[in-house]
Amino acid sequence: MHHIGIAADEAHRCKDDPQNRYPLVEWGITEAQALQICYNRGFDFGGLYKIYRRASCWCCPLQRIDELRKLRTHHPELWARLREMDNRARAMYGPGPLGQFKKDWSVERLEERFAREEKEGCA
Repeated sequence: MHHIGIAADEAHRCKDDPQNRYPLVEWGITEAQALQICYNRGFDFGGLYKIYRRASCWCCPLQRIDELRKLRTHHPELWARLREMDNRARAMYGPGPLGQFKKDWSVERLEERFAREEKEGCA
């Protein structure tokens, strides 16, 4: 049996599999309520939810552009690692789908975009 932490307000993500249980959905606990329960018990996740909408894998290409902008600003060491990983992928696989970080975006291009936005005062 697998217990999966999908919240009641994202129940559309649940899969119809008898091996899966979704306790937060069963109990009607939303994502915001689950986070508040954690805070009430002293878990603050190192302040990540004060910066990010979600605390997920820092190198996930499915993140929103704004989350990546925050990664660059608040965690430059991880941003540098992401640039390095992206450069290696492009060196190995070229500019096609396997060598792209996000559709139509390399981390290098995102870096240029974010730097331009900062210079123009848009970020």
